[in-house]
Amino acid sequence: MAWIESHQSLGTHRKTWALARGLKISIPTAIGHLHMIWWWALDNIPDGMLEGVTADDLARACLFRGEPNRLWNALIQARFITGDPPELHDWNEYAGKLITRREKNRENVAAYRSRKHDVSVTSPLRKVPTVPTVPTVPTIPKGITPKLLHGEFQNVLLSDEEHGKLLVRFGETETKERIERLSAGISSKGYKYKSHYATILNWARNDNGKRNVDGNRAHEERPIGAISPFAKYGGNTGESDEGQG
Repeated sequence: MAWIESHQSLGTHRKTWALARGLKISIPTAIGHLHMIWWWALDNIPDGMLEGVTADDLARACLFRGEPNRLWNALIQARFITGDPPELHDWNEYAGKLITRREKNRENVAAYRSRKHDVSVTSPLRKVPTVPTVPTVPTIPKGITPKLLHGEFQNVLLSDEEHGKLLVRFGETETKERIERLSAGISSKGYKYKSHYATILNWARNDNGKRNVDGNRAHEERPIGAISPFAKYGGNTGESDEGQG
């Protein structure tokens, strides 16, 4: 965005008063015409030289509704236009910084393009930056229920339906214990199963079978007439139990 310096003294400067008197306009109007001329010059005559510029050009640039030659002459009499060939007076004071910056930018752009051209011509082995590939999200085949990771090591795969069935069957505490047991086994021993849900159920059946076998064996090995472990608390002996049965 182009800009020029606008000094606060412009409103009370004798040159501004002279321009306002010459055009029979107010001071604010004169300041407005001047700024519009300067803004137009930034894009059309950045060096401030008015050679080839007509009075009509300046009148259209600042939206002056009077006679264009009257505007031109008033600008000369107020010394906002000076020299031969004519130029905007003290143009570098108002727009010099912008012009200098534009020239610097042009030089920087030209130097950058030159370096870029040299690299492309003289460096056949230069590395072309690669665009990182965006990982694709795997699609779930139709008919397959997505499964979530469970357990401390996040390696037990269960669908929501499977997890819900375990909760109904074992309760929350035991379900969590069985999941953690499988998670630890997979992590430490490298267990591999096609279905973690089926594995938990199989382990539960094996646990129940083992408890039944151990219970029967303990009953069979109990000698007839053995004193009940609850006898010391006032309970019956083994013999009296069998008699009552």
